[in-house]
Amino acid sequence: MQTTSLVERWNRWSRAHVGTVDAVLAGPIVLFAVAAALAVDESSPAVVVVALALSVPLVWRRVYPVAAGGIVAVASYAHLAFLPELGPGTAIPVPVAVYSLAAYAPRWAANAALVAAVVGGAGAGARYLSPPGSRPLDVAVMAVLVAVFLGGIWAFGRVRGLRLREVADRSGVQVRTRSSSGFRCRAGGRRAATSPCPTVSAQTWLCF
Repeated sequence: MQTTSLVERWNRWSRAHVGTVDAVLAGPIVLFAVAAALAVDESSPAVVVVALALSVPLVWRRVYPVAAGGIVAVASYAHLAFLPELGPGTAIPVPVAVYSLAAYAPRWAANAALVAAVVGGAGAGARYLSPPGSRPLDVAVMAVLVAVFLGGIWAFGRVRGLRLREVADRSGVQVRTRSSSGFRCRAGGRRAATSPCPTVSAQTWLCF
């Protein structure tokens, strides 16, 4: 019971402090992205700027998912277009941003994220993960693998988002039912002080 209580308290606190939780989780990702960028080319400020643009927006991935995901998408395509090497720091921020857009963004933004992730992933696989002199078939295979990987991340996030919306809708129905039941219970109390409160969603609500 104590463990359950602690878990419930954590869930309530984390839902009420989404920005704080995401900031704490994004901190190590930002440090890793910057360190990895410096390890690749410490003389190029553009590498560090791209690493920051990829990782820092994850602080707001649930509070402002469209804006955060958009910045990561622009930084990812800038990386693909201008940087000659794949920075290790992109291995975490991009999948996290794709997942967050699929889970927390509106449908149009989630669908746009799928297209951007598949196209960008295919481009990254073809450009960065195919050894020089690779056959066209090998290049195509790497492109498809990365695209499928990011597409799978998107699908996982989409399922998560749909479940969250389903739970939210169910909670909203229960809250409205509870309010209606409380009103009827108070009205009935004026007619009969001993009238019991109705049972709603397997829970008994008290009359006040």
